Amino acid sequence: MFLGKFNIAVGGGLGLAIAGWYGLDATTTVQTAEGVVGLLIGMAWLPMFFILIALVLIVLSPINTRRHGIIRRRLDTQIASSSPRRNANA
Repeated sequence: MFLGKFNIAVGGGLGLAIAGWYGLDATTTVQTAEGVVGLLIGMAWLPMFFILIALVLIVLSPINTRRHGIIRRRLDTQIASSSPRRNANA
């Protein structure tokens, strides 16, 4: 949950920083064309670009039954190897 909230906070802050860099002024009632372009880039186009990159990476690494088995065995191995250490330190 924390990382999700952190992602939203940092993404929103960076989007507004980019919009401010382009000249967006939140105190005025009429924005300049450059400010609106900055807002579109920071709040619409740039996030969409990163989402498309993430979608490509997700499509290129599907988890089928074989890969699921490999991941499950590795996780089980890590859990089994870390359990005695946790009990010894407790």
